[in-house]
Amino acid sequence: MNIRKIIKHLIILVLILFTSGCCKDEELLLSKTPYTGNELRIDGYYYYIQDEPYGVSVKFLYRNGIELTSYFINSSDFYIADKELLTQYNYLKEDKSRWGVFEINNHTIQFSAWSTSVGGGLPTYITLGVIDNDTTFRITKSINSDGTQFETNKIYHFRQFSSKPDSTNNFIR
Repeated sequence: MNIRKIIKHLIILVLILFTSGCCKDEELLLSKTPYTGNELRIDGYYYYIQDEPYGVSVKFLYRNGIELTSYFINSSDFYIADKELLTQYNYLKEDKSRWGVFEINNHTIQFSAWSTSVGGGLPTYITLGVIDNDTTFRITKSINSDGTQFETNKIYHFRQFSSKPDSTNNFIR
């Protein structure tokens, strides 16, 4: 069998695997629930500055219960980060692993989102946190869909952002 036939058979096999049920994305672990409270402000974004490797994680929270996450490397200047957020939005809008839902109950917050995957469907995870005040929350635990748990202490701070993108996406209805 020549190399072209082998490559053709491999391509067909890969296509069969990707179109079969084995590669289906997992369902989110929380349902989309409108956020009607006032425990957290939503007229901007929340950011967490990571030390090693240096970067900034950003979460937008929306009244409809959806959250959008982004990440920047080496962006400590918020003017640059704000512009970058707007530039990245078209990319973020099409990336399912950037979207999720959140729920707030009695000063606790939970997020459920998709994670990235190599060669299969997207797994989900849930993160748990505590709300300190209307501009600060702490993520304390992350739980993967397989039950693996990670303790953490990521403190997210609020930044008002008048150019907040909308929550329209193709993944959460």
